Amino acid sequence: MKTIDNDIRDGRIKKVYLLYGSETYLKLLYRNKLLKALGAADDETHMNYTCFSGKDADVKEIISIADTMPFFADKRTVLITDSGFFKSSQDELAEYIKSSIPDTTTIIFDEREVDAKYKLYKAVKSSGSAVEFVTPDEPEIRKWLMGGINREKKKIEPSVLAYFIQKTGVDMSNMSGELNKLLAYTMNKDEITKDDIDAIVVTSLSDRVFEMTDAMAEGKKQKALQIYYELLELKVPAQKTLSLVARQFNLMLQVKDLKSKGFDDGQIAKKTGIRPYFVGKYINQARGYSMEALTKAFEECIDATEKIRTGRIADNIVLEMIIIKYSQREQGR
Repeated sequence: MKTIDNDIRDGRIKKVYLLYGSETYLKLLYRNKLLKALGAADDETHMNYTCFSGKDADVKEIISIADTMPFFADKRTVLITDSGFFKSSQDELAEYIKSSIPDTTTIIFDEREVDAKYKLYKAVKSSGSAVEFVTPDEPEIRKWLMGGINREKKKIEPSVLAYFIQKTGVDMSNMSGELNKLLAYTMNKDEITKDDIDAIVVTSLSDRVFEMTDAMAEGKKQKALQIYYELLELKVPAQKTLSLVARQFNLMLQVKDLKSKGFDDGQIAKKTGIRPYFVGKYINQARGYSMEALTKAFEECIDATEKIRTGRIADNIVLEMIIIKYSQREQGR
């Protein structure tokens, strides 16, 4: 990301950029920074800005547009999103990027996943910049949030900030939206409190389910059931909640297994896809169960999902039974 900032600051925009990774908020932020620096964000006529989206993007058309001189401007910008080009052989485009992009054109790729073994990735890497966007770790998330809070000249206790993160989940797009709501709500206050967060910040479904399985792991059956009943009152389908519970047990199983094999938190995050901030929380949850109990719980959730799908059992009853069964302390090791 610093590479892009430096390129914009120094006025040395490269011919090609690849922005990829799972952190969509940061990726979109830097994509828009590049578009603004290239004048594409203000090009209402789209005369010098073309966007190709999806797997149907045509390579020959992309090259034709990229070869066209800009009209009354210094730069032509070509944005290509979610093309899937970096997961297959694209020799023609790779060769074009490597040797033929005119100085008057910048191509920006916005992709979720890439495979570094293909020529296209290597061509972008050698001719421009390939930048991966991943969710920052907890200290960086806190620093980012505090930046927004400090700009509004407000205060917040570290424990309250931690509560905000717990309530929103570490999704930067969601956190940004909820923080803006919170700052607007506390416009006439100097300090943000837990009550302010409870009043305005929306807890995501996945985080409510995480809170529920956390209570189950701690043997707090009534708390787990209360959260489940609240989800039912909010019209959340029991089958959807069940699928999230199954995912939680599966992740706990993976984390417990990897931890027992000596992997550190960073390695566990990479292998499971869990955001680094949450790895420690999953480790704590998994301590409430043996490997055998986690395996059985996950299998029961999958079996229950199939029974619900085929109409052999009521969805709300089976999930309530799973919550009760796996909130028992004897499941722990």
